[in-house]
Amino acid sequence: MTDRNRALIYIRKSLVRTGSDTVSPERQRAACLAEAERHGWTVRDSDIYTDAEGHQSGKSDTRPGWQALRRRIARDGSVAAVIVESLSRSSRNVRSFLAFVDELKARDVALVSLKERFDTSSAIGHAMLGFIAIINQLESDLAAERMKGQIAFKKSRGRHWGLTPMGCQREAVTGALLPSAESYRANGTEHTYHESLQRCYELYATDEYGFLRLAEALNAEGHRFRGRDGRPREWDRSKARACIAMCRVYEGWVPMEGSNKGRPAEWVRANFDPILPPELCRAAQRVWERRAGEIYHPDPPNVRESDYILTGILHCAHCGQALKGERGRHSGMRQYRHSRGKRGCPIWPFDADQIESQALELLGCLRFPAEVLQDLDALYPDDEPTGGASDLEGEREELRGRVRRLEGEIERLVELAITTHLSEAIYRRQLSRLNANLQEAGERLAEVDVRLGEELGETPSVGQRLRDLAGAVAQAEPATQRELLAAVFARVEVREVSAGRGKARVGRIEAVQPREWCRPFWRDSPGL
Repeated sequence: MTDRNRALIYIRKSLVRTGSDTVSPERQRAACLAEAERHGWTVRDSDIYTDAEGHQSGKSDTRPGWQALRRRIARDGSVAAVIVESLSRSSRNVRSFLAFVDELKARDVALVSLKERFDTSSAIGHAMLGFIAIINQLESDLAAERMKGQIAFKKSRGRHWGLTPMGCQREAVTGALLPSAESYRANGTEHTYHESLQRCYELYATDEYGFLRLAEALNAEGHRFRGRDGRPREWDRSKARACIAMCRVYEGWVPMEGSNKGRPAEWVRANFDPILPPELCRAAQRVWERRAGEIYHPDPPNVRESDYILTGILHCAHCGQALKGERGRHSGMRQYRHSRGKRGCPIWPFDADQIESQALELLGCLRFPAEVLQDLDALYPDDEPTGGASDLEGEREELRGRVRRLEGEIERLVELAITTHLSEAIYRRQLSRLNANLQEAGERLAEVDVRLGEELGETPSVGQRLRDLAGAVAQAEPATQRELLAAVFARVEVREVSAGRGKARVGRIEAVQPREWCRPFWRDSPGL
């Protein structure tokens, strides 16, 4: 029989939206190893799984370290426990996290969190895991909203946000784009990436090249595309298209907002000079827009959308079949209809908005004992008392003044280097020191701004948010609503009540099946 004395450790580096992760991978590792030693579990280097390269989002299950850990649990019978610094390190996706907990429970593997300590062997303890998973996902959405606000603010000041475009480099202090001087050698000839970018636009602006022929022509002339690894790569159709799509950025504009499927609604002047000649960019844009108008076809009205929050759990009470969300072919209304055809069921599609509103209200049937809410408030205390807002305001003004002084010192240093014979070594040393101080002050200022906004907005405690869980989820993004509803309900059944708009019917949720973890706190609604 295999001895169960091994512990696995999972470490994730999270990018805090207003600075850096306060619990580094090294600190997580040391704390988890100490916990394993306290329990007498063995941990080798191969038992530590890490996702610490860049920003590894806890909402994604595609993290390589996380996937390797789950495969190890499935095949290794000697694993006694999984240790994490906090539950949010493992997953901020509530449905995925609860599935992981069920896997551990089926294999009798303990889950140890250094931050949240309670007995998970009881029904109450299992339910606490579910509540914490919900809190973590709501907190992740809140952090994402803060990040969007910061990005929008920086874009409104003309700063380009995202990966550095092809043929560009960034100025160290302001982040402004500059033409790249980086060079490479191909076919025995020296080129710069900026030259390759300009040649791409010159060929495309003639209106004689599609993206495939454009890539072939660039490769034949010895031009290359800079890969993310910094190495020269041959052009292909997608690289050529991506560069031409950035024509307005290269002209000296940045988008305030946008998406992969549509054009940004508003552009603002960038904090950098045009990367390419503006007339060349406009010529390429005219070719792009003319061709786009010739080949564009709008999506049909019945294309399924991703914002149907009862997907996967909603069923017809009359025939038991699963219902899927999509827009009506002719009416364009959001509705739920039978996923595999009606198969003799007389029920027409249901009005989606009306059914989803009922489902969100049902979250109010979760009743939490006072001691559970107190325990959760103790695990997630407020960072600062509300009375400290005036202190933060004073610190914010001090930091703003420090940022202005440092920016002025950098400008004077650059001017001094240009107008005098200042040693390059001294210049670089002083510039590096000032940039480091400016970055530190800017990060602290961002933290103070967010914390001050939270205090002035009187952010509710964890207990308060759980008492009004239905209200908190109603304000969340559709993707989060879908995940949370699927984590609470295993099945929701709806029955027709009356005719609605068009062919859609007004339905009423007739029965729900809560998942096991939340059953101790579930109270049936009088209407069910």
